[in-house]
Amino acid sequence: MISAKYKEYLDPNYSVADIENFNEATLDPKGVWRLYHKNLLTGVGRITFKTLISVGKFYNVPANELIFLPK
Repeated sequence: MISAKYKEYLDPNYSVADIENFNEATLDPKGVWRLYHKNLLTGVGRITFKTLISVGKFYNVPANELIFLPK
């Protein structure tokens, strides 16, 4: 099961199926998966969500910048 709000983060020009771990998330009937920006998770280039919002990279981002992870 995936979080319902994923569409507001994805650029409409990209397919939701291109998000990393999308297939695993949709096929898992018991687990809850959440969508994260990869920039929030990486060590070296880690950026806070407030910074992503301020530079316009929090909403409408390409699918390759997003990842589904289990809750």
